[in-house]
Amino acid sequence: MDFFNNAINAVPIAVWYPIQIFFKTAIIIFISLLIAEFFFQIGLMKKLKSISQALGRIVNLPPESALSLIAGFGSVVSANTITMSNTQNVAITAADTFTVAYNTNCAH
Repeated sequence: MDFFNNAINAVPIAVWYPIQIFFKTAIIIFISLLIAEFFFQIGLMKKLKSISQALGRIVNLPPESALSLIAGFGSVVSANTITMSNTQNVAITAADTFTVAYNTNCAH
């Protein structure tokens, strides 16, 4: 009988915990994207893009990966989304996609 009582008590935890993680992650991504958009509006991203292009040259990455490296400091999800968009638009190769995704994960 204890097994059923423990199982019944575990269900709310099993349901509530993923919901908490989702909302915490969604808030972080939303704030990161808001800050990135603010930086775009004030022109700071153009200055940061030149720095990230220099970092990309050191790691032998194409210039299209510069924005992904910048976004990686705020949100790995948005950086990987940008990287996959560049891959689908055939702006970067599959090998560069792997390298950019690895570097954005390290940057975070």
